[in-house]
Formats: sequence, structure tokens, C-alpha cells
Amino acid sequence: MPDFQLKQPKTMTTCRGKNGRTLLDEILKERGAHVNEIILYERVMPLWTQKDYDLLDTKIDLALGLSLESLTYFFSHLQLQHAKRFFNVPWLVMSHRIAEEAKKLGIKTIYTVSDGNVFESLIRFCSLPNS
Repeated sequence: MPDFQLKQPKTMTTCRGKNGRTLLDEILKERGAHVNEIILYERVMPLWTQKDYDLLDTKIDLALGLSLESLTYFFSHLQLQHAKRFFNVPWLVMSHRIAEEAKKLGIKTIYTVSDGNVFESLIRFCSLPNS
């Protein structure tokens, strides 16, 4: 948006979750807009059940990281032996940004969804040898 400059001040309202990204608000303010924000929801991490913990010991061929929050929350709940196991499970993540964080967490094999098409990426993963 380098050429985007407001000819006259505008008032705009953005709607997002609590602690959501504010980059667009900041850019609009820099370019002369008055920006209001409406917080529509808050992400709250649920408590794990015994069933959730039991699933950690089942056979897993692929884990899906659909958001950065889900990935970081997942690893924050694991004890060391489970974390080590999931570092060795292949992960399919939705973006390069999530892939970068997955690498920082210690995940060894990371696939990134191509062109936002998770189903196509899953099919490609299932056709790999040893998957």
C-alpha cells in the first residue's frame, strides 16, 4: 500500500479478536485515518481432558498445525517425553510463518500447505513413500 494516502481524514472501524493483529490500524493511522476497534471475541485455551492426553500415545502419521496459536499451545501442554515424540512426527502447517515457528520449537519434518489448499497437500503427503 505504498501509494495509499487518504485525501481527507476518514473514520474507520476494525473488528478483531482480543490481542489480534493491529498492523492495518497502524498503517491507516499513519496515513491520516481515525481508527476505532471493536473486540469481537477472545481466544481462550480449553482444559485438556484425559481423552486428549490418551491420544498422545496413539499412532500418529501426521500432525496438522492449523494456526500458530494451536501449535504453541499444544507444545506448552506437553511433558518432555511427549514433546520429544511430537518433534519427530511430521507436521503439515498452513503457512510459512507457522513453519518458521514449528522449526524454532524443534519439529524436524515440516510440510507447508501449498496455495492454501490443505486437501491437495494432504493427498500429496499420503502419496509420499513411508507416509
